[in-house]
Amino acid sequence: MISDQNLRMQWALAYPFARPQSSFLFVDGHTLLLTDTGAERFGDWRAHYRNQEAKVRDLIGEERAKVFERGDYHAVVAVGSNAAPVQLRRKYQSRLDNVVVPVLRVTLPDHIIAFGKHLAAYGSIGATIAEHEGASVKAYATLLGPDEFEVMNGTENLGETYDHHDVTVADAPACVPAGMVAYRSLAGHMPLLVEGFEHEHGPHPYGGQWEAQQMAIDALGLHMSVDQFLAENVADPEMAKERDRRLAAFSGFA
Repeated sequence: MISDQNLRMQWALAYPFARPQSSFLFVDGHTLLLTDTGAERFGDWRAHYRNQEAKVRDLIGEERAKVFERGDYHAVVAVGSNAAPVQLRRKYQSRLDNVVVPVLRVTLPDHIIAFGKHLAAYGSIGATIAEHEGASVKAYATLLGPDEFEVMNGTENLGETYDHHDVTVADAPACVPAGMVAYRSLAGHMPLLVEGFEHEHGPHPYGGQWEAQQMAIDALGLHMSVDQFLAENVADPEMAKERDRRLAAFSGFA
């Protein structure tokens, strides 16, 4: 039997969660790998479904495909867990019978993806976009319809924890505009790149959630293990909020 506390700790440490290496379509709670995004019309893109390829419009219906063909969506770079199907499932759990989120591989020039100075409500250290001239990072872009965009902004605590940062991506499909937004931490970032996001000329070492948690402990001047820090945070939301505030205010990173 795995205790509730251990499950919550495992969830926090698993961030930014598993995700396909290629572009994919998250539709009604299912993840379908996109095999061809070269067509001019979104509905003519192709996805892998039940051991064969099919046009996207045949999988999601003409009406839902037209939302993207009209450009009635917001292109948002997923710099942390928002490209992970399990996180998309969590965020859109109330509408899993009617949700479509294309998730595309893209490259962001002159940017990095690092751990932010932010402790999420579920215990993870969240990621953020940050400008860094000469660097680049391979990431994902989510195409969010108006309702999905509103839900996503709410989960990111827009205006208090993150803001929208304008970016121009490379490698997007021809019918997807290169101008997008990404969530940027208002508190800044730690000198630690998020492992799993491939960088070129990155200025910091890579690390995972364990290293980010340890960096937060050191910044807060605490004398405890990552295990204790995480267990306390998932068990006591008020303590976690106070630590989040202190971490955001910390200015001593090299």
